[in-house]
Amino acid sequence: MQFCTISTISHLHKAYALAESIHPFEGKLHVLISDKESKVDIESKHDNIQLHSLNDIKAANTKKIIKKYKGDKLRWSLKPGFLLYLFDSLNVKKVIYIDNDICFFNNPKFLFEKLEKQSLLLSPHFYPSDPEKKQNWLEANLRLGLFNAGFIAANKGAIEALRWWEKCCLYKMKRAYYRGLFDDQKYLDLIPVLFEKVEILKHRGCNLAGWNSEIKMKNEEILFIHFNPYTLNQFSSPSHMYHSFFKQYVEMVKKYKLNYAPPRNKASLFKVESYIIYLIWKAEQLLH
Repeated sequence: MQFCTISTISHLHKAYALAESIHPFEGKLHVLISDKESKVDIESKHDNIQLHSLNDIKAANTKKIIKKYKGDKLRWSLKPGFLLYLFDSLNVKKVIYIDNDICFFNNPKFLFEKLEKQSLLLSPHFYPSDPEKKQNWLEANLRLGLFNAGFIAANKGAIEALRWWEKCCLYKMKRAYYRGLFDDQKYLDLIPVLFEKVEILKHRGCNLAGWNSEIKMKNEEILFIHFNPYTLNQFSSPSHMYHSFFKQYVEMVKKYKLNYAPPRNKASLFKVESYIIYLIWKAEQLLH
């Protein structure tokens, strides 16, 4: 089973934890190092990891993306190009892209079995959507996108869709709610409309996260968890029903970064912007 992710050198400890989590299932992890000055001569921590550098990718649109963006925008916009590179240069047949802060807890074999018939698998955010009690979350589905771009499963039948997605990323990598843009992610809403053989995963144990963890599941039902900062903050509470998974993940990451500590719920430009949008939304609710 072939997986891939994109990481800076400074965050390779997460990729190593991801590789460890798929190792029991004979998973191999391709890691694209997104540091522009990097030459991939890093000693891998696992035998199921293959490291790749930006210089390995020769496709024209991907090279334009590398030239145009940096930092997070570069990492996010490289996803379709990296998948295309794996199909074209390494002759990979089926592959799952996951963000490097994802961790597997059960066998993902059934996802690859789905790729025998489907070309693309997308994972919904499953944000709360109650129009009476969770209106702000309901509208978040429309602002941030129906699908989480931290997971994309594809086979070679998805090449046309991936090329389209890469062109979208090259066109604009921007968060602008009034324009319907949210980095690389909002474009995914159109993929089931424009392309064939696209399946929307309804398995709630796939891409479990802080924003969709209100459903109680058995341990064996949880396939993988997306430990982004919001999830880490939510699951860090000892009273949270999935706190045990949080503890497992932190201990795993600490093997590769001894001083690792989950990020605190600190302020960021995105959080400030989101809070301002919430205040505007709240004001509109009161006025109307």
